[in-house]
Amino acid sequence: MAKRTMRCGATKGTQRLVAKVAEDREWAGVLAGVLKALGNPARLRILAYLLGCGERTVTDISASLGLAQAVTSQQLSALRLNGLLRVRRDGGFRRYSVALPVVGDLVGCLARCYEEHGAKLPGG
Repeated sequence: MAKRTMRCGATKGTQRLVAKVAEDREWAGVLAGVLKALGNPARLRILAYLLGCGERTVTDISASLGLAQAVTSQQLSALRLNGLLRVRRDGGFRRYSVALPVVGDLVGCLARCYEEHGAKLPGG
């Protein structure tokens, strides 16, 4: 297999991690699960909302994003099962927050890629 160099000034650390994804089937599967969890527009919006607003209830999230409460609950569950959210009980409420704030870097990277190269991407 021909060796390719990474673009965009990737650090040696980034190059090492990308190589690990190529070599480690189990790790690639875990990362694919995270991407799959983010592959739903409602889930991506919920995660982005929580990254910006912090801990919120299902009612807060559904009202702010214009989603049905049942849809919001279902998508929160999927994000939680993939380790992206945590839930805290507060009386009769469940409050959701981002478990790994660094995932905001991934969301930001995706948004930047689309802004810079959107015309070349499907739907761009």
